[in-house]
Amino acid sequence: MKFEFEKVVLPLELRDYFPAYDGQQIHVWVNPPRAMKQEREEIIRRSSRMLSELVSGQRSAVSKEVVSGQLSAGKRWLQRVLGLFKQPMDSAELGAVQHMNAGMFGWLSRIWSQHDDPESRWSVDEIQVVYDEDPALYQWMVRRTIGMMEDFRTEKKKA
Repeated sequence: MKFEFEKVVLPLELRDYFPAYDGQQIHVWVNPPRAMKQEREEIIRRSSRMLSELVSGQRSAVSKEVVSGQLSAGKRWLQRVLGLFKQPMDSAELGAVQHMNAGMFGWLSRIWSQHDDPESRWSVDEIQVVYDEDPALYQWMVRRTIGMMEDFRTEKKKA
């Protein structure tokens, strides 16, 4: 007998973040395969290493890993939040942060785009907008997504 795994996609109600968002939700794939979980862990490890290199002043080591591209509208916000430099981030430093975010945004895009309704799917650009415009909402969405995945993996399933 062959067993077929089903993707389990559950709603995350945005009204739980703020009541004015009642009726809006994202759909979270709560049982992705182990490889996707490991991919997220690798993104976090790489990001941690890059931030450590930035903080310790090894800026040239980080800038070699940066993919060239345009700077996002969130440059000033990133500079304020990181607060790690006495001088503003240069293009290479900002590029490193954007490179780290791009990996996580891509991962989240796959997790939030598994619902049957194509209108409910998230692009990397849409995630970037939330990250830039409402960082607290972005952080809440990520924390709740990971929490939902962990809850699903640890809960006893009904027969």
